[in-house]
Amino acid sequence: MASKLPSSRSKSTLSITSKVVTLQTSDEACGPCKRDNSEDYAFCWCIDCAEGLCSDCEKHHKKSKTSITHRLIPLLKLKDISDFLRNFTQTCCDHTGGSFTFYCKSHDKLCCPGCVTIHQKECHEIITLGEASVDAKKNGKIEDLGLRMKEALTTLNELENHKKDNIGMINAQRNGIRTTLSEMRRKVNDYLDSLEMRIEEKLLQAHKECIEKLETQTKDLEKRTETLKTWQSDITMVKDYGSDTHSFVMSKSLENLMTELETFNRRSTENFVGLNLSFVTSTTFENLQNTVHALGEISVNKSSTELIITPRKSARIKSKLIVK
Repeated sequence: MASKLPSSRSKSTLSITSKVVTLQTSDEACGPCKRDNSEDYAFCWCIDCAEGLCSDCEKHHKKSKTSITHRLIPLLKLKDISDFLRNFTQTCCDHTGGSFTFYCKSHDKLCCPGCVTIHQKECHEIITLGEASVDAKKNGKIEDLGLRMKEALTTLNELENHKKDNIGMINAQRNGIRTTLSEMRRKVNDYLDSLEMRIEEKLLQAHKECIEKLETQTKDLEKRTETLKTWQSDITMVKDYGSDTHSFVMSKSLENLMTELETFNRRSTENFVGLNLSFVTSTTFENLQNTVHALGEISVNKSSTELIITPRKSARIKSKLIVK
């Protein structure tokens, strides 16, 4: 039965119109006059009809039986009224043009004549809207609704504050993660610096040993070169100024020395070894880009936060809201 009646939500109890109301009287035309192709401007606003009325139409509106109970508000006061209150009419969404004139006590639903016609056999506690609204402002329902709104507002404020705190926490966490990343980068840099320092020390040591060895060999070659030049000078001198005997004896002495020198040169040429410095990258370091693809992962986790909301005094029980 409940599914056949109009919904009790706001869209059925208060039919929201798309009418946009301007707060200046000079901009809002009188609805009835406009339908008569007149250009009179509205003086007040009828909440029930959702249209403006000029002063003459206002008088007729108050006298007509169909609109004598309608609520009229001076147009200039509309700025103090919300769009929700300003733009609704008590019109049934299920039946076009049907105004709410009845109330079903069994289902707590507002009904228009069309609703009653369709569901009258199923509902036996239908009363007029006038009967249902007797002392509506005094029976406590308005006050109770106000308390519920106050409680809901408190809850919304708590939720809003929690979300704002969460934003602050997320900002702090972002900064904390950035600090962690900077610290990781510093540690990696320090470690690479230490590795570089160690390899630099090895490089200097290897360079020193190579230079010392090559310089020693160079000095030996320089010495042998100077000795050979001396022999060349001596043999020329003996050839030019020495006797045959002197030349023969000296030649024999130099032949043995030259044999040793030539043997040295031949062996040095055949077994010549040059020194080279090279750097072989560590296999682990070469594979670093293939094994380390990220410094870490960023994840968003949901945490359950328990907010204690104090409800109306009539409930006398604390409700707990889990915010996720």
